[in-house]
Amino acid sequence: MYGDEVRWKASFALLFVTLLAVPSLARADDKSVDPTKPADATAKAPATEENLGKVDLSGNANTRAEAKPLDADADEAPPLPPRKKGLVLDSRIGVFGFTGELAQLATTAPYASLQLGYEIFDWLMVFGQAELALTTTGGDGKTRKRAFPIFGFGGGVRVTVHVTPRVALFLAPGIGAIVADVPERALAIYGYQDLESLGLSLNGRLGLEWYAVNRHFALGISGGPRFAPSLAKTAANASPGLAWDVGAGIRYTF
Repeated sequence: MYGDEVRWKASFALLFVTLLAVPSLARADDKSVDPTKPADATAKAPATEENLGKVDLSGNANTRAEAKPLDADADEAPPLPPRKKGLVLDSRIGVFGFTGELAQLATTAPYASLQLGYEIFDWLMVFGQAELALTTTGGDGKTRKRAFPIFGFGGGVRVTVHVTPRVALFLAPGIGAIVADVPERALAIYGYQDLESLGLSLNGRLGLEWYAVNRHFALGISGGPRFAPSLAKTAANASPGLAWDVGAGIRYTF
């Protein structure tokens, strides 16, 4: 009888201890990490520009110093837009000089030209141009001074070779005509009657051009020789009718 009472009490005590231990084991299992469940919401999110400065009640908001750009090349400057190709307006100012006997008679002249062209390809352009030089007689210090203009017009082709995307060399041969606007026989008395009427003019120009960031504009310098038979004196053993010009200009592509 006494033994049965002891066994009953022992069994009851074991059951009571077991009931107390089960909740403790359950709480321990809840603390283990389940890989199938999402990470703790309070964990710090990766620092990116998307979540930069977002309100985070957990106190883990990203700072700008912690944020990382989404793209490693995001801070790089965008590439330059392609150069325009099409209708081109080119204006130049410079000086126009003479050689031989005419260089002793006429002074080196201020010079201007206006050129309108069309780029067929990036490297090839056809153009027409008008020219003006303002000179005077009396370059030898003996002849009476008389100011007169020399007009020219013509056309040609231009070949461009880019050294870099913004620097180019060009060669522009051309053909046209020139004439001096003077009273009749004002130059004939010096032996240059042919210059008083339209005469053939052949010229070549070599230049260097710099293209601005604005794809419409470019700046350049150029110069070259010119052959015009009317610039030669009408006399035996006269020097050939050679001249030269050099100048700087601005170019606009529409």
